Amino acid sequence: MSWLYKRKGSTKFWLGWRAGGKVCQKTTGTADRKEALKQLAGVRALHESQRAGALSLAVYESLTGIIAPKVTLKAALADWLTECEGSTSPGTLSRYATVAAAFEAHLGGGKDALVGEVTPSHIRTFLAACRT
Repeated sequence: MSWLYKRKGSTKFWLGWRAGGKVCQKTTGTADRKEALKQLAGVRALHESQRAGALSLAVYESLTGIIAPKVTLKAALADWLTECEGSTSPGTLSRYATVAAAFEAHLGGGKDALVGEVTPSHIRTFLAACRT
């Protein structure tokens, strides 16, 4: 849920939203209601994408102006396995590597999926396939 408002004594509009049980706020930087409503629509689209289970990198970048790094799933899993090396047994590390490779194969094998493209639905279908 997000909303638009003006603070007492301010000429500029503000955006408000809830995240993690907290109320967050950010200035739109404009006193123009039409421009502020465009920003509100962007925030609502971002929240809707999040609720749908996938936050598109394109949506994120268009709303924030921040170019998200394009990290492949393969690279992220390799980094994670490297981090696990010092704190897990060799058997556990081997099992993690097997599951990581199976998940990559489930998502398309040779195609390098980006971390930002992986959705909860991908994970659910992978887990369901593992149970059978």
